[in-house]
Amino acid sequence: MHSADINFSVVHINHNINKDSEKWAKFCKSICEKLNIPIVVQNTTITNEKKIGIEAAAREQRYFFFNRLGCDVIVLAHHLNDNIENFFIRLLRGSGIDGLSSMDEETIIKKVIYLRPLINVKKEL
Repeated sequence: MHSADINFSVVHINHNINKDSEKWAKFCKSICEKLNIPIVVQNTTITNEKKIGIEAAAREQRYFFFNRLGCDVIVLAHHLNDNIENFFIRLLRGSGIDGLSSMDEETIIKKVIYLRPLINVKKEL
């Protein structure tokens, strides 16, 4: 087995949307501390000034923050339940066939590779 020197850290973006948002941020910090993994918790509040919906406004804020990190690869924690939810949100909004194809395992945005290794794993595991 080969090993590689990979520098990584965890980023948790707390949009403060859910009543348990602060608990999730603390949970992520405690896990990372136990595993000795650097973590950045980015607290933000969704303003939705563009009237694009809370999820879309949150996504814009995440990608804005990710762009400032200067990373080549970002691994996201999206799972199968997120993908199914995304499908139904798009269906209810009247998306066509192309719009219904939800999240991919790999996406490249502005030369940054976004990976979703858990996209086919149910949240319940």
